[in-house]
Amino acid sequence: MCDHEDRDGSPLSFEQFVGLLQRPPHEPCESELQFLTPDEYDSAFTEAVNLYQRKIGYFIARITYDYDGAVDLAQDVFANLYEARKSFDKPYVYRAARNAAYDELKRRGRQRRYPDYVRMPNRESKRIEARDTRPLQDTELYLREREKAVNLAVELLDEKFRRPLMLLVEGNSYAQIIELTRAKEGTVKSRICRGKRILRRKLRAYLADGVYWK
Repeated sequence: MCDHEDRDGSPLSFEQFVGLLQRPPHEPCESELQFLTPDEYDSAFTEAVNLYQRKIGYFIARITYDYDGAVDLAQDVFANLYEARKSFDKPYVYRAARNAAYDELKRRGRQRRYPDYVRMPNRESKRIEARDTRPLQDTELYLREREKAVNLAVELLDEKFRRPLMLLVEGNSYAQIIELTRAKEGTVKSRICRGKRILRRKLRAYLADGVYWK
């Protein structure tokens, strides 16, 4: 099979997207971390700490206005992430840090503040919705906008989610996807499930009730 990047036009049509949602694996998605050996898990955690711990400290300090306390709180965040064994992905790490910072403000009895400049550095957070959820008089325009939204949502997916998803859409078996991505079966299924979840949430404005799962 050819890689999806070699194909012409949109990498995924809306009809293909709907069909993908109806195929297993379905939510709730299993964490790929549970398929790692203890050494692989520790290695993944160490990599996440090296990548994000200092940035997380600054991120927390911008919310709490307490740098010294933010350093300790960042350490607690990563300790909790290690125990949770759910995800070391950037969006998940920052979300955990944000929640910890707000919980700390609440614990201190201070009013929670949400500075305008605080933003989650997450590609997946970009919202992709219909410009108008009411029926459009120009059906062709609506369909074009829908295809563009699907195209953009796929483009914004992290490569580790996008590639196995597109390989599945192109008709590859799980055995072929495992070989092409050099990932374990559990990891592949987890990433496909999580990729579908991201797309579903971004494109929920275009989904009928019979297709959208909470």
